[in-house]
Amino acid sequence: QYETPAVAERLLDGLLSLSCHAFWLRHIPWNSPHWRNLVAAAEQRRLSCAHHRLHEVGLVDLRRSWAEIKGGFSRNFRHHVRHAERRAEQAGGVEVAVLETFGPGELERYLRAGFELEASGWKGRAGTSVLQQPGFFEFLVRQAEELARNGEVRLVFLRLCGKPIAFEYCWRAKGRLFTPKIAYDETYPRLSPGHFLMRMHLQELTLSRSLCEIDFVGPLADYCQRWCT
Repeated sequence: QYETPAVAERLLDGLLSLSCHAFWLRHIPWNSPHWRNLVAAAEQRRLSCAHHRLHEVGLVDLRRSWAEIKGGFSRNFRHHVRHAERRAEQAGGVEVAVLETFGPGELERYLRAGFELEASGWKGRAGTSVLQQPGFFEFLVRQAEELARNGEVRLVFLRLCGKPIAFEYCWRAKGRLFTPKIAYDETYPRLSPGHFLMRMHLQELTLSRSLCEIDFVGPLADYCQRWCT
C-alpha cells in the first residue's frame, strides 16, 4: 500500500537496491492512487515506466446502500431478479448460509459439496470442473485451510428447502471480498440460482457494512458485469 509519496520513495529504494535493471509487474491496479505515487516517484528519478492493459476486473462498491446498487441495474435485469424471487417463494423459499468458521473436516466437506454443484453442470460435461482436474480440489482445500486460519475464507450457499442449489467460494482481506469461484445447480434455470445467490449475498454485505468492496478477480465476465458498480 503506497499511500503517500514518501512510502512510494522507500519502496522504490528497496527495488533499486536489488540491482535489477527492470521490473515487470502483472495484475496491478495501475490507475489507483497508490500506483500513481509509485510511478511519480520513478519518473522523478528519470526512470521510464509503461503500462499495458491486460483486462478489466469487475468491482462492487459496498459503501453504497443496497437501494443505490440495485438502482444501477438495467430495467430488464431488475425484472428478471423479481421474477426469480417470486418463483423461489412459490417453490418453498430460499435461504442463504454464510460460513466463516469451521470445525475439523468441515471446510473440506463444504468445499466438496460446492464443487459437486459445478461438476453437475456444463463444466462437468466439458470435463473442466474442479473435481475433474487431478490435484486441483486438494490444492483448493489446502488454500482454504491456510486462509481460514486468519478468518479470510467465506463459503456461501443458497439453499432451496434445505437443498444447496448455488455456491460461492470467497476470500476476504484488507476490507475486500474476492470471489473467484461460483457454481450452481442447472436443474433450476427458472430460479437463476447463481444470480439469486449473488443478489442475497450482496444485500447482506451492504447491510453488514463489514467490507468496502467486492473484487470478482480475473477478466470481467458477462455474469459479473451485471452486478458491478
